[in-house]
Amino acid sequence: MVRLIISDEFGNRIFSAPNVCVPRTLEPNATSVVIPANYLRPGFGYLAQLLVGSNFYRSTTDVPQMSGNGFVQRITAFSIKATSSPGGPQSEICLPTTPPTLGSYSVTKLIGHRQTSADTVVPQSDKPAIFSSAVQSPPAGPSVTDGSLTLPSGTKTNLTGQVAVISLHGAYNTEAELDGAYPEGTYTMRFNQTGQPERIVSMVMPAVPTAIPRINNYDEAQAIDAAADFTLKWNPFTPQGPGAYITLIITDDRGNLIFMAPNSCVPRTLDPTATSIVIPTKHFHSGSTNIGILVFGLSFYNSVTDVPQMAGYGAVQRSTTFPLKTTDPAGTVQLVPAKFTNYRLLPNGNPEFRLSGTAGKIYTLQRANKVPSLNWSALGPVTMDASGNTVFEDTDTTVKSASFYRAVGN
Repeated sequence: MVRLIISDEFGNRIFSAPNVCVPRTLEPNATSVVIPANYLRPGFGYLAQLLVGSNFYRSTTDVPQMSGNGFVQRITAFSIKATSSPGGPQSEICLPTTPPTLGSYSVTKLIGHRQTSADTVVPQSDKPAIFSSAVQSPPAGPSVTDGSLTLPSGTKTNLTGQVAVISLHGAYNTEAELDGAYPEGTYTMRFNQTGQPERIVSMVMPAVPTAIPRINNYDEAQAIDAAADFTLKWNPFTPQGPGAYITLIITDDRGNLIFMAPNSCVPRTLDPTATSIVIPTKHFHSGSTNIGILVFGLSFYNSVTDVPQMAGYGAVQRSTTFPLKTTDPAGTVQLVPAKFTNYRLLPNGNPEFRLSGTAGKIYTLQRANKVPSLNWSALGPVTMDASGNTVFEDTDTTVKSASFYRAVGN
């Protein structure tokens, strides 16, 4: 078998072959494949994997309600980059020049909002208040074996997980519930690694910033001229504490990164006192709907020296998600949002979905391992039939964890 996968830096799958959803085949004796126009954005870099292997076992009948698969393979990873036309935007994505060598440990507290009009900012509808603590082993070891987190109250909770990643997560319906479970104060992380002494790290978590991010020119952001610079404006981040930062991330409806600030790849800075930023022309496509996330945060811990081969991070933040839409001079038909109308597991164990949308139009199915997420993997386009319906089967047998799906219009 031969397989090619192309992804951006955030893990969004841009192209895969073979792919039954497109459909697209790839013979085992193939030495090339055509990547159609518009799959790669001008000036952007991507990560690719070429796999060659042999499948020596596959069955959906040997064990009832179980699928079996056995294979051996070799993988070569490489980078590709699409050229940009003169005057086009610089790439927003950095391609790593060397494999990552550091592990990580973190404590974060996040509160999410969404803006639906010029004057309306409300908590996210599903579990807007989140706490997370995690420890991940360095790629080359030593492996993390166990760990715990001690709260300001003195309560000690073990981190759990597998495959060299252990974590503790909590999602709450309100900010008050989150503060009650994880208040400001001193948090102590303890974890063990193979052949290493116990690591003990204390962090003092402050209160989450009181300022809620809000786009001040929301209405203008719903009618952006993609052929011109656009200045996005927001309310001041005040009051500020030590370690204050502002982050802006904009993705298209497929989850692909369009614009980010700060961004060392461009380079682009964003001072925590800023109340606006210019998004250069050609970053948006005409007639498109995009998603922005504006973050007000405080970084209360940051170190690459306290634990050898590990990067530590602690932050509290508020974020607001909002739409950005561009005008469509050509008058292209606006797609009806896709709806999942039915779901079932096939005899081979693959999930199958029935969807509805705009008749004759193309939608892209995406998958993520959690929600909300910036890392949506594109599984492939589907075309609605004359009645505005279609069926999609996820044939990726490598997925082992719970998955979430969405469909976005092309």
